[in-house]
Amino acid sequence: MAMTRQWIMRASAGGLDEYFEQLTPVQREGIEAVAIDMCHAYLNSIRAHLEAADENAVFDRFHMMGHMGTAVDKMPM
Repeated sequence: MAMTRQWIMRASAGGLDEYFEQLTPVQREGIEAVAIDMCHAYLNSIRAHLEAADENAVFDRFHMMGHMGTAVDKMPM
């Protein structure tokens, strides 16, 4: 199966829901990864539409590094 990439810019989880709902079940099954920020609404949308959502979610580096920096700042010296 040929790999395709799509850039979908949705301003809300509702917009992401709309995107997933326009796909056929076969198309949704073919999704290997979804890059999102760490918003729970986006993760919930992916979970509602993709069977392997927790394995498919890829969090963006900006938010991951922000959480890492916060965790390091809280460590005792």
